[in-house]
Amino acid sequence: MSSLFGSVDFLAHNMGHVSMRSANSVRKIVTAGDPVKSASVHNKGSSGVFFMANMLNRSASKRSSINAFQNAMTFLQSQADGLRQAEKIYDRMLSLASLSADPMISDQDRMFLSEEFEVLRQQSLTLAKSSLNGTSLFDEAAASSRYEISFGSQLSDQSGIAVEEKDVLYSSGTIEIDVNGGTAGETYSLWQGTQKLFDSGNWRTRGSARTYDYDRFIIEFGPNKPTTFQFKPLSAGTSAQVQIQTPPGYPDNLVDDGNFDNKSYYLGQLGLSDDGSASGWESREGEKYSTLGQVTTQDSNSNLTTLRLEVSSTSLFQVSGRYIPPEAESAVVGNAQDLQVGLNPVGLGLLRENDDANGFPSISIATRADAQKALDSMMLEIQGLGEQFGKVGSSMNRVETSMDAAQDQVLSHEKALSNMVDEDYAKDLLELSKTRISRSQNAALLTQAMNLHQDIVNILI
Repeated sequence: MSSLFGSVDFLAHNMGHVSMRSANSVRKIVTAGDPVKSASVHNKGSSGVFFMANMLNRSASKRSSINAFQNAMTFLQSQADGLRQAEKIYDRMLSLASLSADPMISDQDRMFLSEEFEVLRQQSLTLAKSSLNGTSLFDEAAASSRYEISFGSQLSDQSGIAVEEKDVLYSSGTIEIDVNGGTAGETYSLWQGTQKLFDSGNWRTRGSARTYDYDRFIIEFGPNKPTTFQFKPLSAGTSAQVQIQTPPGYPDNLVDDGNFDNKSYYLGQLGLSDDGSASGWESREGEKYSTLGQVTTQDSNSNLTTLRLEVSSTSLFQVSGRYIPPEAESAVVGNAQDLQVGLNPVGLGLLRENDDANGFPSISIATRADAQKALDSMMLEIQGLGEQFGKVGSSMNRVETSMDAAQDQVLSHEKALSNMVDEDYAKDLLELSKTRISRSQNAALLTQAMNLHQDIVNILI
């Protein structure tokens, strides 16, 4: 009797153990879709769980990059469509300019051509400002057409207040100003509308305005950035007298003797000591300042494109300036923790004549002379479109390559995870099958034992 009851207890206990194994297998199978949970329930240790979690995070990061790349491709395709539209507009404008340049057409016909030309020009400018989901498709600073803008030719080299104002076409950028006023000194200031951007204070140099060296200020400004300046000492100039507007003109009319004749003046005016170099400034080359010594700047708060260079002097002075348009900013797409691709900035032209003396007037075909100028300008703009198409194509190739690489890496990670999970999944299915068979066998034996137990009881009774 004791052995019989012991067998029943054993079968009952064994069924409980098998049921627990079965439940554990079921739990593992349920978590098979989640590699991290699967690694945890399979007791792979912290390193195994960390490995799978890290692989999942990397896959998620790459999926984020793939999504960004897909959006970038849509953006680039929109840019390409815009360029193709601009190409059609430019081709028609070139054709109209060619017709208007014909001396045989009447003034009335030329007027009709001019009206259509102006409508197309406005369409092109509107296209240049188009956007996709709030992001501008084109950056005017990236246009192929560039405009050389200089200052100084209209400034008189005599005492008083001299002013030169120009439309530089952009509301930000850099302007280099080379000055030489002699020991009396002059105040050089740069204005954007009513906003003063830069003030040199009373700036002095050695000798007279027509002898020795110039000093250079490099001023960077823009409505969304602080105004800064760099100072660059120059060594070209001797005791020989020169005039800036006398051929060959500045700076080709200067002899560079390698001496920094203004050293004691500019170091004192900037409030800094000699660093021991030939210029006394070498260690500070390229440093940007908002205020230094007597030189001050103010931030731009305007989108105006007009700059005014003003010189307040009590004696003769020489000044020469050069405006440098802002650099177009490249966009970056992709996850910062993963693959990233820089997109080339793309721009459409401003459709102006490259004539600094006349203030870069808009391209026109109102007269035959205007039409002849427009022909040259439109040819340059059409050539520039080829460059812009090349930028878009280059960006597309790099985005596609990176997207393919990211997709391959995601597939590789998923395959590795799948192999690891599938291996555990197969083991768990086998274990579940075994436990179910074992539990069925134990249940059958227990039923037989219980029946036998009942029969024995009946006999004893």
